[in-house]
Order: sequence, then C-alpha cells, then structure tokens
Amino acid sequence: MRALYEGKKVTLDASKALGDGGEASVFAIARGKEQLAAKVYHSPTPLRARKLEALVAGSVALPASVVAPLGLLHDETGSSVIGFVMRRLVDGCEPVAQLSRKSFRDARSIGRRATAEICLGVGVELASVHASGAVVGDFNDQNELFGPDRSVHFIDADSFQIPGFPCEVATESFLDPLLYGPDPRAPCLTTSGARRFTPESDWYSFAVLAFRSLTGVHPFGGVLAALPTLADRARAGVSVFHDSVSMPAAAREGVGLLTNDLAAAFRAIFEGRERSGFPLGLLASYADEVVRCRCGLELPASRLPCPRCQPIRAPQPTMKTEGSLSATVLLETRGPIVGLVAEGDRIVVVAREEQRPVVYTLVRGRCTREDLTDRRSPRGWEVSLASTGVAIVPVGHSEGTFVPFASMNARVPFATERALGAASFAVTREGLHRIARGTLLHSRLDGDAISERPVTSVMSEQTRLYASAEACLGSERILSERRAFAIASGRRIDLELDALEAGEALVEEQLLAGPSTFAVLRLTSLRGRTLFRAATFDKNGNARTRSLVAASARLADDAISGGLLLGDTLLVACERGLCREAFGSAPSSTLFPETAPFVGRDALLATSEEGLLSAHEGRLTRLRLEK
Repeated sequence: MRALYEGKKVTLDASKALGDGGEASVFAIARGKEQLAAKVYHSPTPLRARKLEALVAGSVALPASVVAPLGLLHDETGSSVIGFVMRRLVDGCEPVAQLSRKSFRDARSIGRRATAEICLGVGVELASVHASGAVVGDFNDQNELFGPDRSVHFIDADSFQIPGFPCEVATESFLDPLLYGPDPRAPCLTTSGARRFTPESDWYSFAVLAFRSLTGVHPFGGVLAALPTLADRARAGVSVFHDSVSMPAAAREGVGLLTNDLAAAFRAIFEGRERSGFPLGLLASYADEVVRCRCGLELPASRLPCPRCQPIRAPQPTMKTEGSLSATVLLETRGPIVGLVAEGDRIVVVAREEQRPVVYTLVRGRCTREDLTDRRSPRGWEVSLASTGVAIVPVGHSEGTFVPFASMNARVPFATERALGAASFAVTREGLHRIARGTLLHSRLDGDAISERPVTSVMSEQTRLYASAEACLGSERILSERRAFAIASGRRIDLELDALEAGEALVEEQLLAGPSTFAVLRLTSLRGRTLFRAATFDKNGNARTRSLVAASARLADDAISGGLLLGDTLLVACERGLCREAFGSAPSSTLFPETAPFVGRDALLATSEEGLLSAHEGRLTRLRLEK
C-alpha cells in the first residue's frame, strides 16, 4: 500500500505494522534517518481530516509526552486524508494496563514504588494536557504507555477533545459514572451525539488507572450479588472498600496496603463523587514511603509490621480451607516463578532470582536447582518451557539461549525475530521453534549437534509464537487481519477465526493446546466494552465451539493467561480463585472460591500425578480436592 506524506510517496508495508485497532492500523515508516509511524484509518471521514488539520496546525500545544500528529497522510492520488504521521515510540513501551498484572510486574522487576512513580508520571503529564486546552476524554490504561526508562507516553491523540472537536469514544470501565448514558446496560452509549468530557472526568479515569495499578483490582471489582455489574456498582458508589464486597485475599491485601491518606482520596472519588482533581502529592509520598520486608513484600512504612509476617508462626507446609480443598506448598523460590511444566513424576519450574533465570527440578520430593545463565537482565526475561528444555531471552532482545534438559551443560545460542512487542520463540517436547526472515524453524538436539529444518512460512516481524503442551502455536498479523495456526507432528494446521466487527480492536490474545484440542482466546474492545472471544478446534483444525460474551459476564472476568485446556473446557486462575469454563452451545462456568488464597490472576497451572499445580509469585502449590 502506498500513500503520500509531505508530497512524497511512502510505502505502508504489512510486515512493518506496529499495531491494529478497531479504527486504524499503524505502520513503521522512515524519512531519511528519522523513524516515524503512520496511522491509517480503516474508514477516513472529512470530520477526522478537519480534526487532524487542527492538531497539525497546533490549535492546542500538546506536551511532548503526547504522540501527536506531525503531518497529514494522503492517499496515493493526494486527494483524501487517510491518516497522519507521528513519532515512533522506542521498542519496549508497554500499556499501563500491564501494571495491574502481578505476573507482568514480577517478570519485569517492577515493584510497588516503581508502579506508583509511573502512575505519578501519568498524572503529571495529564495535568500538562489539560494546561494545553485539551481533554483526553477516552482516558484508559491501554492508551497511556510507559517505556523501559519509565517515561510516559500518551497515544491516540486524534481522539482527544479539543476546541471545536469532541471525543467520540469512551471505555466503560474508566468512564466517569456521572457521564453514563441512559441505558444501564450500555453506559457508553448516548442519545444526543458525543458527550462533553471535562478535566474532572479525566481525573476520575486517572484515579481508576492508579487504583487498579497499585492494588491489582478495579475500584468496583470483586463480587456483590445485589449489584452484579461494574457499572451498577459505579452508579451506586459501592467500591471495594465496602466490607460487603467479596474479594480474593490477594486483592484485599493490595487495597489494604494503600496509605490511609491515599485510600481516603480514592474513596472520596469513587464513593463521594469528589471531582476536583487528584492529589498527586499523595502518590509521591506513597512512593517515597515504600519499603521491602524481608519476606519480599513491598509496602508503605506506615503499614508495618508486615501483614504477611504477623503473627509469627511456624511454617505450615500443608494448609486446609474450610471446605474439602487441601493445598501443599512444594517449593518457595527467591523470586517470581515464570515457567512451570509437569510430566510423569517430574516437575520443572523456572524462577527469576536476582535478575537471572534459574531452573528447579522436583522428582518425588527431591529438588535440585541450577542457574541457566550468569547474565543479569534488569528488565526481566522471556521464557518458554517444556519437559524437554527451556529457552530464555532477555526482555527487549532477540538473541537467547536454549538449554535441553537431556544435556544441561549445553547452552545453545539462537536468534529470532521480534514481533508484537516480544521475541518470537517457543519450546515444546519436540524442541525449539524460532523465526528467521519469515520462516518458522524447528531446532532439536541430536547427540551433541543441533539440527534445524524449516516448517512453514509466516508473516515476517508479525508472528508471535506460543508453546502449550506438545504443540507450538502462532498468531499472525496481516494488516487488520489475525490468523492463528498450530505446529504439531511437523505440520502446520490453520485455525480459522471469526472476523472482528467493524470498530472492534484486539486487546489481548492467548493460544492453548490440550490433549485433544486447540483454543484461541481473545479479549477485544468494542464501543467501550471488553469482549471475550473463544474458539476451540480439534487436532485437524476443524472448529468445535465458538463463544462471544462480555468479559464482565464471565466468572473469570478478563483472565485468559496461564490456564489449562482440557477438551472444550478451560481452567484458569482469576482474582476470585480457579474458574472452570466449558465452551459450546450451552456454555457454563464454575468458580472454586476456596482456591482464592492459593492462586492469583494469571497463575501458571499444570497437572501432575499428585494433583493440580499452581505457581503464583514465588510459591508452587499442589491443590487437591479431598473426598
């Protein structure tokens, strides 16, 4: 595809796509030595063109943290505005939404202090946006990003509310309930055109972002039967501070580790309808007060003594709930667990300790530990683990090391492409899979030598690999289209996905393989709501089930990572405990709330000879239902 920028032709190469939303695609382009990005609308309109012209002309002086339009992008004839050109962000930027996921923070070594400092940076830049005369409007934790140096960036500036041009979109979970539309089932919808956002409504959305990042739970999360939806709770002002709201222990702990002043400020906003702004000084004070207990928990000094260490008691290797569940701690590591696999009587765990990955092997009560590398990576490690070996790549890099367990002294270097923000590699029972110049390669250790063969062609720099059970799975982006496939027994099996609706954007994706099925799980955003799409396939790639529901209607909410696939049934850990979700013509879900103290959202799960295994934070636990 070709377009014109400043009168010169530019090529919009599908292999250089940086992202795709419901309304536009973003491509990497270059002008001389300058690295830029082009945003191209799927459906350009004259109104969008006029708003872009105003932004480019400097109708508001947006701060440097905003990735604002630098110039207009025209079609090849020069007759129509189809998008705009902007600066390109450095590799490694992540949406603030990731801060609410403990598994992400652990893998990236982002503690409570750093989280508060990033939120503070977002707040400072939001104040600068308001000083320019603009209002963000659709302020949510997907549109605010932070870089490897903790710098803050605002994207989607073309949706900002500026004089003469409204913001026409909103995200339900961040929208100020004072701006809800008349339909209680669809708060983002209005009956009289675009709503009028204000700096105060932005600050409400910021409070949601900061609260969710610091505590790991939405201020109107948890469960309250009388008010079943998040929107119902937000309208009524019944937040997680209310004792009547049921929450798992981890979420309750996160709320309890706020300082009194910060908790009071949040409560005034969410329950008291306070809209005068946000006291950023309290965030700064919170960050300065954070200390680390010897048990590893970060908390404000005013919350000492540490709630995890009080009262002091003897170690209890086996814990029982009030019901029929027993939980036995098999291993406690000195850092977060980032990989788990079990086969037969052997359990293998990869943990990040002192910025390095280490591997633990447990066989019938005996445990060994071995360093995988002496290299440190402050930003964390990407890990793919199978029963036959493990591959590690420092975050932000494309060169890594493959360690086959049959020859632990072997350290096999490899390089792969980076795509969709991560290195593309996966380890299965059959060996290592990587991508080079658009070719997916399968490597395995034969004696002391590595043999490698091509498997299939893929979209270069646009294909992400997943490993689950015995299969390698892939997600391929070709402009606004997503394709999925599995590699099993040396052949490619394409998995046909339902097309997204117009305006629907992919937020998160997870591909899984079970003993007899494959599954593609997707979270998407459409008209301010988060949707959950699930599709399962047999081992030949034939569709078995397809599901589409609002994420808020699931017992597992938006949890899709770390789970297990058994036929057409998903077992996944969420904030409320383990959830079993059966797909099909009559989908059903079962929640096991008694497991909440032993798992957390996105906990890694595996099955073993002796029961279900859950790896959360630095603890490996075996769960059993007693008869």
